[in-house]
Order: sequence, then C-alpha cells, then structure tokens
Amino acid sequence: MAVSILHIAVPRNLRTDLAQAASAIFRCLGISEFEERESTNYISGRYFSAAREPLSFKVTVEDDQGFDDYHFWLVLTLPVESRLPMNDLVMQTAEKLLGCGFGVSQEDTQDPERSETKVVRTVYSLDRSGPSAKVEKRRELIPVDPVNY
Repeated sequence: MAVSILHIAVPRNLRTDLAQAASAIFRCLGISEFEERESTNYISGRYFSAAREPLSFKVTVEDDQGFDDYHFWLVLTLPVESRLPMNDLVMQTAEKLLGCGFGVSQEDTQDPERSETKVVRTVYSLDRSGPSAKVEKRRELIPVDPVNY
C-alpha cells in the first residue's frame, strides 16, 4: 500500500467546518458519496472517507508544523496490487484541486535539508500561460519549533 498526504488550503468560508471542506474537496475530485468516521488518530477526532478507483481518500484537520497556512489533510491511499505510480496520481489530484481553487502542498520527507528546525515542502500551482494548464512545483523551506517537531 502506498500513502501520500496532501496539505489543502481552502477558502475562508470553509476553514472552520470539516464537513463542508470535505464535501467541497470530494466534489472537486468528482466524488459524491463519502462518510464521516471517528478516530482518535486525528486531532479533530473525526475524518471523512471516500473512494474513487484506484484511490481511497481521507480528509481531516491539518496539524503539521510548517503548514499553518493549510487547513486540511487529504490522505491518498493506493492498494499494493495497483501498478499505477503514486506520484502520477498525486499530480493528477493536485491538478484537479488547483483547478477548483484549493491550495495544495506536500511535505518532502526525503529532502536532505529537512531537520528538526526546518520543514521542506513542495507547493503546487497551475501555470495557465500556455494552451493548456500545467502543474508546477515550488520548493519551500519553512522554519519550525524543534520542541514541537
């Protein structure tokens, strides 16, 4: 199983309402059916779950250091038996979310500059200057409090 977490920034009117944010995120991804679940694994004590082949998705409240300007996690899970590359699915998902006006970022846990005092994140954006929109990535180093890391 492959798992990837996208950090999602939502419009101001959705920032305090997990249910409305999850609904908007899933709608953007073309998913109409989802369910709320409870879990102590998440800061809010709940998350919203949905699936669209080949991925399953969870939306919950964001709580990672270095992502204070993002509001929710979108957890993407790909079954082991899938032959599709997770990176391609992440890019396709990011492109859809960006097209709907969401902000999208991802922590780069493999970057050598990542440390107890720095989070390295990839921020996705849409370049609409050409004949078709193209997803671009920008690397950011974000200072964090090592005590709470």
